[in-house]
Amino acid sequence: MPSRHLLPLSSFFLILASCHSNPNSAQLKEIDNGLRLSIYSIVGQNAAVYVSLQQKLADPATRSFSNRWSPFALKVQMLSAGAISYIDSLHAKMSTSGWLSKEDEKSLFDTLVNCRHDLLNVFPDSLDPSGGYIAEDRIKLRRHIPLLLDTYGHAQPDLTFSEWADHLFQRDTSLITLSLDKLKIDVLLSEQEIVKYCDKHIISTVDRFDIFAPLVTLNSNVVSPGDTIELRAGIGEYLSSARTTVTIAGISVLSISGGFTFYKLRASEMPGRYFIPVTIEYTKPYGGRSTVTQDIRYRVINRRAQ
Repeated sequence: MPSRHLLPLSSFFLILASCHSNPNSAQLKEIDNGLRLSIYSIVGQNAAVYVSLQQKLADPATRSFSNRWSPFALKVQMLSAGAISYIDSLHAKMSTSGWLSKEDEKSLFDTLVNCRHDLLNVFPDSLDPSGGYIAEDRIKLRRHIPLLLDTYGHAQPDLTFSEWADHLFQRDTSLITLSLDKLKIDVLLSEQEIVKYCDKHIISTVDRFDIFAPLVTLNSNVVSPGDTIELRAGIGEYLSSARTTVTIAGISVLSISGGFTFYKLRASEMPGRYFIPVTIEYTKPYGGRSTVTQDIRYRVINRRAQ
């Protein structure tokens, strides 16, 4: 499970303090701009995961697992949105009053503690009747989601509000906005970790593999001595799950390996122009059947009369 997150909050402010004993407003604004760009980027990454989940839900080959895992991803999205909304409300209060009350800080702490708890317990034991991987993966997620981790990346189950508030805000109003932005990043990255976990468990229930076969055609089925013959050759790629059905001249013909169908017929005894109707029906890669119809034309000539 990936563990590349932004710095824990305490490490972030330790670096800030070591670089600038008394950072000015321009320096703080530059740091805040960087944090906001990070938020924008993470939101985009999370949106891409939800698009993947939607695509897998629409694909018949992955729909079964999507129905199993997607509801938990959507619940995670809702939990994250609730925490983000509360952080945004504190941002708005900071813009108008310039400070947060002790009650605001305590409410924020409780919101984040509850969010972390709910995120880590979003998967019920019924997902894993054997009792194996869910419990083990919960432990891994507990170590990897960045929300309320300490400086060394360890979870803080016994963290008290006083310790958290004193360490986070340091009684410095100039750092509160930065703190709120960093907390928002922690929430979004925690959301991302868990929805990616859901996404990777949605696999195809259809056995499909690629088949390669030659494609060779002639430009004409009627030639005379000395005529130029054009031959085209290449490799066609087929999905074994396409379940191709071919109908030639109204007769259903079985396809062999490689998606090819072979059919022999005797040409008419009467000179003239004729055609053979061919219909090919197949399953598209993301579900649904498609049909292609084409008339294959040929000509019968009486060479003895020429």
